[in-house]
Amino acid sequence: ISGTIGNCTILFSYVNLSVSSTSTIFIIFLAGVDLWTCAIVTPCIAIMEYNDFDTNTLLCRFYIFSKIIIIISSLIITAIAFDRLFIIINYTRWTPRLVKTILILITLVALIFGSIITLSFSSQPWSESITMVKTNFSTYFLNLTENYSRCYADTTVISDDIREILKHISNKLFFVCIGLVAVLYTITYILALRRHTTRLKAIKKCINVLDRYDRGSLSTSCSQQLLHSELLLLKEQNTSNNKLQQKKNVSFKIDKQCAKSTTVSLLDADELFSSVRSFQQVHVTFPLTSNARNKNLISIDNNPPTSRNSKVLKRQLHKHRLKLFRITSTFLIITLSFILFYLPSVLNAEQIISSPLLIYYSYLCTHAINPIIYCFMNKTLRVYVFSTLKCIK
Repeated sequence: ISGTIGNCTILFSYVNLSVSSTSTIFIIFLAGVDLWTCAIVTPCIAIMEYNDFDTNTLLCRFYIFSKIIIIISSLIITAIAFDRLFIIINYTRWTPRLVKTILILITLVALIFGSIITLSFSSQPWSESITMVKTNFSTYFLNLTENYSRCYADTTVISDDIREILKHISNKLFFVCIGLVAVLYTITYILALRRHTTRLKAIKKCINVLDRYDRGSLSTSCSQQLLHSELLLLKEQNTSNNKLQQKKNVSFKIDKQCAKSTTVSLLDADELFSSVRSFQQVHVTFPLTSNARNKNLISIDNNPPTSRNSKVLKRQLHKHRLKLFRITSTFLIITLSFILFYLPSVLNAEQIISSPLLIYYSYLCTHAINPIIYCFMNKTLRVYVFSTLKCIK
């Protein structure tokens, strides 16, 4: 019930959203498979187990087909792991069109594989006779015959050897998916950590520059002392200049003994602070000419002041740290949930361990919690879903 409600909510939320990213395509497709599993497969399994697989051939084959179709979700989860890795490394050929093609191929493979397995099962008549004889004062003969129609493997369509091969292939596929997901998310985690570490270093550098500028001293080196003295001089000379107050760049020019010049951009607002529209870029220029002292130009942005920019950067630094923590937690939960819920079922199918049916069917829980892991950990989507539900009410 929870999986059906969760996946219906996710699919409903994405109806009005444009599919422009690969992750969105994966989430929609995975939500559809999870909805099929929670709404159709799980009740079918419950009915079959309750009736002890005493059913007709049509329901027997539908049960086998609906259960085999779960392979799609495992392949999709693995494909999502590849998607996260390709997004981190900026693989240009990984496009939404390619993702749709891969999902179609995954669906076709699962349908073909499921159809072959389905044909190898049917309901076969089965009877059980009980004879009881009791002799006391009289003699009683009791003959009880029970007829069943059990869902069994039909060896007339596919032999036991071929069926065992297909069974091992499907089970080994789970092991391969588990290994790939673990490796891919580990690599993705390492690359994401390095990328965010680089951004954190850039933000810290910008904070240090702005803090030193706010304090009125940039460095104790000879060149930067000269810069500081020129900055104070030009600031006093241009106090009443209105044009100086309207400029948006902070430029520092330092004299050197070399005839070259270089420009260092400390911040990239589009990359680091896309969510802060009012952010002012800090641009540091170092023209290294020997005769440029009289041409030094210092433009100071007083709207907003650098102290305010420094506070904005500090808030962004805190947000990046929280984002890094959320990414780490998401990757860890995804990997552990996949292994935790699927591994017992695969080990039971391979007869490596023996566990109750509740443990064997625990992999169905994955399809119920996928909306939480893949979607509701996204704050933007969570707010969108809650606002949509409020509008419906």
